[in-house]
Amino acid sequence: MVASYNKEMHEIDNSKKLSMNNSLNEVFEALSHGVNYTGIEPMNRQAAKTVSGKLDGGNLTLVQSLFSTVYKGSYSDKIMMLEDTGVTPKQLDRTLHQIEYSRKFHPRGVIFGQFYGLNASDEEKALYRYVIK
Repeated sequence: MVASYNKEMHEIDNSKKLSMNNSLNEVFEALSHGVNYTGIEPMNRQAAKTVSGKLDGGNLTLVQSLFSTVYKGSYSDKIMMLEDTGVTPKQLDRTLHQIEYSRKFHPRGVIFGQFYGLNASDEEKALYRYVIK
């Protein structure tokens, strides 16, 4: 799945829209109960299915740096959110292959955030999407 930058997120019952103007307490409270996020685009058939789990992850380079250390996490039954900017498509491809071949990386799903710069051309964006698929 690919998460679009700056799309609408609502509390699970759609009663309240969440944005960068909400306090951290409001956001964490909503996240603890679940949220609806309209900016997710399935990239394959498996991604179009409903999935639930604890959201984990963050910056891809930092997550990768924890692999093979005592600080590596358990990814089972979690939905991983991965994003990073400033990495080339080749670096992204190598990192994703390293994670794919890890014996202990078995999340329920992966949500890919933004990997290209804000001024990226459509061709650059398409190349990153190709690498992610």
